[in-house]
Amino acid sequence: MLIIGIPFQYTLSKILKARLAYMKEKYQIDESDFLTFDALRQTSQCMGRVIRSKQDYGIMILADQRYARADKRQKLPGWIREEHPPPRAPSVRQVHVPACILRGASCLLLCSAPNGFTLPRPTPPHPLLSAGTTPARQ
Repeated sequence: MLIIGIPFQYTLSKILKARLAYMKEKYQIDESDFLTFDALRQTSQCMGRVIRSKQDYGIMILADQRYARADKRQKLPGWIREEHPPPRAPSVRQVHVPACILRGASCLLLCSAPNGFTLPRPTPPHPLLSAGTTPARQ
């Protein structure tokens, strides 16, 4: 599971504005607190879909430094905080994601396309990603 960014709601929605006004008036809940809680709830639900039983395994990546902030971390469930310890020092790491991974992910998304949609042929995996092989040096 790769989560890029934090899934905040579209804040210009009239329905959301009404809900935020109600929460502020009735329960004195700040708009930013509600939006942050809701976004991190959605993140938690997505991550919970990776591992559903003791036999499952998966990789969960939170690709946004804001998840390391104390105000965001405290709103995540305990099992996520335990499995994803905060970084010791703030850092920015640039990660190269091979295009074949992104193409593979897009193929998975397109598999749920309506009938009649032609899916692209999957490309062979990158040599670095093939298990048990090493790429030939040039």
